[in-house]
Amino acid sequence: MPVMIEGNRLNDVLKWEESNYYSREKATIASGQNLSLAAVVGKQTANGKIYQIDFTASDGTENAYGFVIAEYDATTGDIEGVLIVREAIVALGSLVFPGTATQPEIDAALAQLKAAGIIEREEA
Repeated sequence: MPVMIEGNRLNDVLKWEESNYYSREKATIASGQNLSLAAVVGKQTANGKIYQIDFTASDGTENAYGFVIAEYDATTGDIEGVLIVREAIVALGSLVFPGTATQPEIDAALAQLKAAGIIEREEA
């Protein structure tokens, strides 16, 4: 029998969010982005669009704004998506950062998310 491998789902990442979708926000995922579930994102100051966090930028996307709740492929144009931007608990180590991110950069982004009420917890 062939082996099936199933990817993560939102409930593998998001362990709690505030009621009535208070934690969520609709946003425009910028063209050229291909974001995986739980990708940490930044919000560009000039256009208000969402991009994968870029620690080398200076346009707002260097700051952790939240994370996406699904996979979003905006490689051919802007699309609408949903983010968790406040008051939530995520499984420890489940957020997705760029492969080039250093541990100090990740720690800084996690501190920014914590300031918004998004915290990591080890599962029991």
